[in-house]
Amino acid sequence: MKRTLASILLLAALLAAPALHAQTGNIDPAERHAWAENAGWLDFRPSFGGATVLPTHLTGWAWQESAGWVKLGSSAGGPYANTTAANWGVNLNTVTGALSGYAWSENAGWIRMDPSFGGVTYDGLTKKLSGWAWSESLGWLHFRSTTPTAYGVAVTCGTLTGAVSGGGTVCAGESSTVTVTVSGGAAPYTVTLNNGGGTQSGAGPAFTFTVSPSSTTTYSVASLADGLSCAGAGSGSATVTVNTAPATPTAGSNSPVCTGSTITLTTSTVAGATYAWTGPNGFTSTAQNPTIPNATAAMAGTYSVTVTGSGCVSGAGTVNVVVNDVPATPTAGNGGAVCSGGTISLTASTVAGATYAWTGPNGFTSTAQNPTISNATTAMAGTYSVTATVNGCASPAGTTAVVVNATPSAPTAGNGGAVCAGGTITLTASTIAGATYAWTGPNGFTSTAQNPTIPNATAAMAGTYSVTATVNGCPSPAATTSVVVNATPATPTAGSNSPVCTGGTITLTTPTVAGATYAWTGPNGFTSTAQNPTIPSATTAMAGTYSVTVTGSGCVSGAGTVNVVVNDVPATPTAGNGGAVCSGGTISLTASTVAGATYAWTGPNGFTSTAQNPTISNATTAMAGTYSVTATVNGCASPAGTTAVVVNATPSAP
Repeated sequence: MKRTLASILLLAALLAAPALHAQTGNIDPAERHAWAENAGWLDFRPSFGGATVLPTHLTGWAWQESAGWVKLGSSAGGPYANTTAANWGVNLNTVTGALSGYAWSENAGWIRMDPSFGGVTYDGLTKKLSGWAWSESLGWLHFRSTTPTAYGVAVTCGTLTGAVSGGGTVCAGESSTVTVTVSGGAAPYTVTLNNGGGTQSGAGPAFTFTVSPSSTTTYSVASLADGLSCAGAGSGSATVTVNTAPATPTAGSNSPVCTGSTITLTTSTVAGATYAWTGPNGFTSTAQNPTIPNATAAMAGTYSVTVTGSGCVSGAGTVNVVVNDVPATPTAGNGGAVCSGGTISLTASTVAGATYAWTGPNGFTSTAQNPTISNATTAMAGTYSVTATVNGCASPAGTTAVVVNATPSAPTAGNGGAVCAGGTITLTASTIAGATYAWTGPNGFTSTAQNPTIPNATAAMAGTYSVTATVNGCPSPAATTSVVVNATPATPTAGSNSPVCTGGTITLTTPTVAGATYAWTGPNGFTSTAQNPTIPSATTAMAGTYSVTVTGSGCVSGAGTVNVVVNDVPATPTAGNGGAVCSGGTISLTASTVAGATYAWTGPNGFTSTAQNPTISNATTAMAGTYSVTATVNGCASPAGTTAVVVNATPSAP
């Protein structure tokens, strides 16, 4: 601010009698002096005036021993704008502690607190002012020094108190309020409650805390400070008593129920508690376990119950009640009169989603919609009842009358015994007066004759044949007879070792047929029951066709045949040789000619040959000996003819 702001009018306002502004201020009596280098002491706590340090500005008067009264702020009140002659004064930045703005000395003019002209600061921890201010007449004003004489300016904290009130009784989970009312000090205030009650700051003086303790808790002031960082103390305490709400009750019912019946609601007992039920259709009740008669569909839904104990209401326990309609009476029926031994068929009309319950004569029960009763007896005749149950609700009973007629005894069934394929099957049934007959059997056989026959039997016709006798519409149990149709064995394959030579053995063969017997016939009056017979000492009279049949289960197969050839054995050939030979010479063997024959020679030294008249060159004495030859015609070998060969050793040269 410039000197031009000074004016007579302003001075007149400033120089009002100090006695009008008398105040004690909050400057420490022991630390109240600043030093003007050109004018001496500046006293901030004179006996008839005083300065006050507030959180945002200074107010009041100081006394300068040479310059007189110094006013710290205009009547506009702080904090001061310092833009006109009407709003000047000394401000305090509580964040940085720096003073700024102007004070006015009635005899010395403006005192500038601007930090750029030295700078005066306030320390909130020590409550001390330090630094320099500038006066255009007084020069530098020192606010703190230790030499040569210690002096300074400090704030003294007054009594700062926070009175605690409030609290009360709440239920767990609810909130209460605690109020701290601050007196003394300079706003703004910062108040902190103990036990997690929280911290609040502001102008106050009343600070209301909302608290939600989980258990009974006593709150008091943990800390209290004003805008100048002056600490205060709390007085009193507030207790919030927390009552525990009862546990959420378990709601139960006899659901599902049927329309017209009684709904029963239940919940567990809580000592000393009261109960509150609500539900569909405007239902309310204070009973622990209320009942609701004459249930309707409108009463279905969710029912809730709370328990109140020590003034605290529990959470709501819920149960869903289902009210089901009673289904309509089902229509009961049956398949008509049945014969004893037959099957009773009961029917009930379909009811969507229903289960069924039948009762009837002879202790009958069933849960099938349409049950059957096999092996009916006359004791089962009478009235049968059925109910349909949907969602646990049973309908009225529907009824039907069942008639059971007696069944005739089974006839005696028989047949003429086992037959071979191609024969005639004869079936028989005993006579029952007034009865009709019904035969069934293999291969699709049916007949209404009492004693039917089946010609041209095949294996497919073998098996069990059944016959029933029906009297007055009731068929008897079926009597059965087992018919055997034996298959004729397949025509066997006949074989032999043909051709054979006269004097040899004829061997006849046929494959094995399990359980069968065999019958052979052939030339020269031959017969045999062996499967594979032999005929020794064959003669040409035994040549010809042989036949074999197989008999199985009394049935004879067709005949298998084989032709047997018996060939004569040729005469013994006459064997000869060219006479004695010398070693190194050639042995000449000869055999008489047999028409159509092949020859087989054997002899010493492993000799063999198929020539009729073989020769052996380079004879050695080892080749001397007997040589044999046979002639074979049509596979029949003659007796052997023999000849003796002499090989003479050639003497050594003389």
